[in-house]
Amino acid sequence: SNWTPLTMPRPAASPAPHPNAISLELAFTAANTLALVAWSLLVARTHVANNARPNNRDELLKIAKVTRLAEQGVRFTAIVFAVAYFGALAAYVVTSGVGVGVFGSFSSLQGIKSLFANDVVLLGGWLHYLAFDLVVASHGALNEGQYGVPRALTIGLSLPLSFIAGPVGYLCSRCLVRVYSRRTTQ
Repeated sequence: SNWTPLTMPRPAASPAPHPNAISLELAFTAANTLALVAWSLLVARTHVANNARPNNRDELLKIAKVTRLAEQGVRFTAIVFAVAYFGALAAYVVTSGVGVGVFGSFSSLQGIKSLFANDVVLLGGWLHYLAFDLVVASHGALNEGQYGVPRALTIGLSLPLSFIAGPVGYLCSRCLVRVYSRRTTQ
């Protein structure tokens, strides 16, 4: 007979895990934990700074200290991510044997796909994402506070959008600042 059973295609072989897969996984988990702490500080700073109604100089100084410490925590976290990102990128450039020629990989979608197939580069990309969104959100929250954007809009709208989709959160923040800056000038 001419009948042949259907055969399912075999899945593509998974790439071999990176030799430091456990430490990369640990770095990924640590970065995510640190990011959540930093985002919590950002929300707390925004809440305190935009909600503060001090009755005296001592309360004002306490509020200023809390907001300053939260801001420093957010900045420190972004710097830690930036240093770790640089380290991951440098490690890849040194160990890949490609050297700085690796940057040619950014000229095509296929090049980026092959670049991010490496676990070290993937972790570096994730650190870049965490740092960038945190910096953008922090800047946006400060701007929104300066222009009188209600705290509920910052905490409930632009910060979550920045957390989930950085550029959309940035756009939201810029729109809020534009709307509220017009209200203060009228």
